[in-house]
Amino acid sequence: MPQDGNHAKRGIVLADRSARIARRSSLAIVLGVLAVVAACWLASIGTSEASKAAKPQIDRQISSPTQATNGKIYFDSDRDGHAQIYSINPDGSNQTRISNNTCVDADPALVEALILFVGNCSGKFQIYTMYQDGTNGFLVSDNSGNDVSPAYTSYNYIAFASDRTGNYEIYSMNWASARVTRLTFTSAINVNPTWSPYGTKIAFQSNRDGNFQIYSMNADGSAQTRLSNNAFDDEFPDWSPDGTKIAFASMRDGDQEIYVMNANGSNQTRLTNMPGSDGLPVWSPDGTKIAFETNRDGHFQIYTMNADGTNQTRITSNPTGTDENPSWAAVTSATPTPTPTPTPTPTATMHSISGRIVYYGVGLQLPAPGINVTLDGSTSGQRRPTTLAFIHLATYPIVAPTP
Repeated sequence: MPQDGNHAKRGIVLADRSARIARRSSLAIVLGVLAVVAACWLASIGTSEASKAAKPQIDRQISSPTQATNGKIYFDSDRDGHAQIYSINPDGSNQTRISNNTCVDADPALVEALILFVGNCSGKFQIYTMYQDGTNGFLVSDNSGNDVSPAYTSYNYIAFASDRTGNYEIYSMNWASARVTRLTFTSAINVNPTWSPYGTKIAFQSNRDGNFQIYSMNADGSAQTRLSNNAFDDEFPDWSPDGTKIAFASMRDGDQEIYVMNANGSNQTRLTNMPGSDGLPVWSPDGTKIAFETNRDGHFQIYTMNADGTNQTRITSNPTGTDENPSWAAVTSATPTPTPTPTPTPTATMHSISGRIVYYGVGLQLPAPGINVTLDGSTSGQRRPTTLAFIHLATYPIVAPTP
């Protein structure tokens, strides 16, 4: 198996990638963190600006999974010396470097118009965010441990793994309040969380029962359930946009290959069958394709395939380095310019998205803060006019999302 040096993998940089592939149940996933680099990303963008800037706001024009359109694929690559974030069109065109820092930037995850990623500028891996063009870098997490494997749900939460208490456990963070909640409590390694499309469940990998297997739990950490059960390591789960399937990588057939199973763990089906290592599958936003990384051509590159495993196609071509950790973005459309009506109606259209009350339309009369809002759309108290076509009112009551 090729030896290809130091790599970022789901935010954890490994000293020897082949050792990780051969011994998934060992502590290699933890012990491979790189030493402190001499210069850091915060210096390149300005430490005070990164730490003090206002957190970027999330555009909450959320499409249903069946309405999503496939956009760019983001990944990290060491083609220019060390891991940085790049983007590429699904057909392999327009490969573009997004981050440009002196330390490792890796493991991108999409947050509507933003990118979550991990960087080790401070000597430990922490979670950062930036716009998809690489601007407006912002530090999201900052603690004495390593925070890795970020995953975002449209319902305003980030899931991630952290070794802040010693071993890697799964945590969630509220994007708006930055409140962190620990979800797993084991002496094992729990990493690589992925959200179900409606934000009600999290799948992840854990070696709590010996070797790495895929588990799921409710968003609050309850009902932790083992989904895969075999003598070899199953890793890197990714939930399909419609919530019915989970793609993952497994060593059960001798080398790492990509599989898919129903969300309850049934009907586990192999999709790839090639020499080498195929891993880190991610669904396209419309659920018709899967991007993944493979070293079948000598070193790790990004491929795509249909959701049934057909039409496996290489889309990156990096002759000397490593391209890995793909994350597939949905196309985001600009907010339409609203057309005010001469006489706005006294009622607003209400819809529940992201577990919050959302009002939308043209020329609406929206309630001001402090106004009582009921689930049938009625309000009491004074109103204020607005012509916003879409607004997220984070201070209003939370309602349970309807899958």
